[in-house]
Amino acid sequence: MPAAQIAAGLIVAGGGTALATAVTHGSVAPQPAAAATDDDASVALNGSKLKIDLAGLDLDFGEQLLLKTRLELGTVSERDCRKNGKRGSAIAIDPHSPKTADIGDTINLTRCAG
Repeated sequence: MPAAQIAAGLIVAGGGTALATAVTHGSVAPQPAAAATDDDASVALNGSKLKIDLAGLDLDFGEQLLLKTRLELGTVSERDCRKNGKRGSAIAIDPHSPKTADIGDTINLTRCAG
């Protein structure tokens, strides 16, 4: 099982160090087949090397990841990603890289409509 999947499971289950482990070992979250770039669905925490990548994650997992990193989920919208993405998966966030977010900031999420 890839390290990213193990870390993802630990984050959802409450393993606080799983996120740090995934970041320090270069693991990344599963990526959608959509045309969105990595930067469209990721944001860096201000003052940290930590980059939050929501690309390809469903709403439940994305919200858990935001909570773990002390960010708030804002507006959730959907956009047609044609046949290139999985229905319901995150394809973009706002703000997104190269912008940074501070603890407590609100992150708006756009999901693939299918």
